[in-house]
Amino acid sequence: MNSIKRSWFKEQLAQIIEEDIRPEAAAVDEHARFPVQALAALKRGGLLGLLVPEPYGGLGGSITEFTYAVEQIARACSSTAAVFFFHGQFVRRLEDFGNAEQQAKYFPRLADGYLGASSWSELQAGAGKNNLSTTARLQGSRLLINGSKAFCTSAGEADVYSVLVKFEGEDGPQTSFVLVEKEDLNVSFGQSWNGMGIRGSSTREIICAELSLPHDRILSAVGDGHRIMEQNKKNAIHPGIIGLGVARAALGAFLTEIQERPQLWGYQNTRMTVSDIATSVDALEALTYLAARSADDRKAQSAFQAMQAKTLAAQVCVEAADKLLHLAGARAYTKGHALERLCRDAKAIGLMGPTTEIAKEYIAQILLEEMQNDNRLRPCFI
Repeated sequence: MNSIKRSWFKEQLAQIIEEDIRPEAAAVDEHARFPVQALAALKRGGLLGLLVPEPYGGLGGSITEFTYAVEQIARACSSTAAVFFFHGQFVRRLEDFGNAEQQAKYFPRLADGYLGASSWSELQAGAGKNNLSTTARLQGSRLLINGSKAFCTSAGEADVYSVLVKFEGEDGPQTSFVLVEKEDLNVSFGQSWNGMGIRGSSTREIICAELSLPHDRILSAVGDGHRIMEQNKKNAIHPGIIGLGVARAALGAFLTEIQERPQLWGYQNTRMTVSDIATSVDALEALTYLAARSADDRKAQSAFQAMQAKTLAAQVCVEAADKLLHLAGARAYTKGHALERLCRDAKAIGLMGPTTEIAKEYIAQILLEEMQNDNRLRPCFI
C-alpha cells in the first residue's frame, strides 16, 4: 500500500474495532458466539480483502500490514482475530499455490467478503500431520474425499476451505490440499468445540462423506502438501500474532485497574513485574514484525524468525495475562473480567499450529544446520 491507503486502512480498522469488535467481545466469549457483527463490519470496510491482490478488487496489503491488523483485532477480541487470521492465511496460500483459474474464481469473492479457512488437523494425526486418515482418490475426472478434520476454525461459517488430505497411489501416500466449498454436496460440520478460550471461533469438525469434487480443486499438485505447509512458515502468518495482541490487551486491562485502584502501583513487586512484562511484550513485538518484514522481502530467515516469534508469543502472552491477573487480585478472578478472559485465550496460542513443540523442533533444526556451517553466531538482523 502507499502511505495514503495505509493511513486510510489504519483509520478504518480502528473505527471498526471500537464500534463493532470491542463492544461485542465479552458476549462473543460468554456465549461462544461466532463474531458475525465484527465480520460484517470488516467486510463492509473491505478489510477481508486486505491480502487479496489489487487486480482482483483487494487492497493488495503486505504481510506486515496484515500482521498489524491481526494484532490490533486481537487486542479487542481474540475470537475475531483468529477468524480473520485464518482467512488471511487461506488468501495467501491461494496466492502462493493457486493456479490462474482458481485465483480468478476465488479472489474477487474473497475481496468481497467470502470467508476462507483452513483445515489441517485430525484427532489421531498428531501435530506433525503424519498420520492422516482423510483420503482422496482419483475417480475418472473427479476426486473422491472421505474422512473428517478436527479443530477447524470458522467451520460451518466460512465459505471455502483448504483441506489437507492423503492421496493413496502407486508411489505411496502423498499429502495434498484440496479446496472444499461450504455448499458442496456431502460436506457437513460437527458440533462446536466447547473450548476454554477463543470461544467464538466456531471450531468444529469438517466431515467429508463420499465428497465428489472436480479435479481442478487440487491446490498446486498432488504431493505438494508438505511444501505448502513449509511455505506457511516462510509467510510469517502464525498464531503468535494473536498472542502479541492478547499480551498487549492484558497490559491495557491492568493499566485500567491501576487507574481505578492506584494503590496497586505503590507496591514495588507490581512495578517490577509490569516492567518485566512490558519489556517482554516489546521484544515479542520487535521479533514478530521483523519476521513479517522478512516475509515481505522474501528473505530466507523469515521462517526461522516466525517460529521464534510464535514460540515466544506462546510464553509471553500466558505469563503476561497470568501474572497481571494475580496482581489485580480477586476482582480479576471473576467471569466477565477482561484479564480472566485473556488468561483463557492466551493458553490457546501454544496449541495452535504449529504447536510450540513443533516450532521449537524447527528452530533447533535450523540452529544445527547453522552450527554445522559455522554460522551459529550470525546475527539475524543483518
